[in-house]
Amino acid sequence: MICSLRPERFNQTLVTALSKVVNEASDDWDEHIDAVAFAYRINVQATTRKSPYGVTARLPQQLKDDGGEYSWATDDATAEAISRRAETIADVLQQKRKRAQENITAAQAKQKKRFDLKHAPPYLQCW
Repeated sequence: MICSLRPERFNQTLVTALSKVVNEASDDWDEHIDAVAFAYRINVQATTRKSPYGVTARLPQQLKDDGGEYSWATDDATAEAISRRAETIADVLQQKRKRAQENITAAQAKQKKRFDLKHAPPYLQCW
């Protein structure tokens, strides 16, 4: 699941974020696209109260082991840790989806209530 927004809404969000970091000529957007996309991916969405990928971002510094080297090795312990993580994600994915749907339903109800307050139904008065 990349995002729950319509593609045109995502594009608007992307363009707005890029416009804040590009130069005046807007010709260096390609240098900022990775950072802006990363920021979008880890941002908690207001409606679902979840990030689009449902995970917390880890910076490169958090991937280093005690020796200062990146721990990309795939020894048995790492493979086991990856397997356990995949199982954990599979176990809780259904619950997280259900909770996100509940958050969406609650947000939609709140938005409908605000809309209905501003837009009264047609009133017909007979004489």
